[in-house]
Amino acid sequence: MASLCSLLLSSSLILAVAVFLRHHIGASTTTTTTTTHLHFYMHDAYTGPAPTAMRVVSGRSLLDNGDGNNNDTTSSPSSSSPPRRQFGDIVVLNSALTEGPSANSARVGTA
Repeated sequence: MASLCSLLLSSSLILAVAVFLRHHIGASTTTTTTTTHLHFYMHDAYTGPAPTAMRVVSGRSLLDNGDGNNNDTTSSPSSSSPPRRQFGDIVVLNSALTEGPSANSARVGTA
């Protein structure tokens, strides 16, 4: 019985010393964290001589009555204008990422 008590007492003492040392050693070392904020601007071009975005799947128009006919007669696109973008369109992008909001700013990559 005496050996069990001494074993528990010594284990408790070792645990207390380990917690004490961990707390004081951890408090003495300071770590600095540096945070970097990156800002990029993406430029999409759906039309023009070199488009960077292209619709691959046409979504369903909100004005579609279910039979595939769009009943929107107020804004019928002419044959020379590109098709309207609709809710649910899936678009593939190869757009420029730049440092600034201007399309002429330094290019840092593509998205």
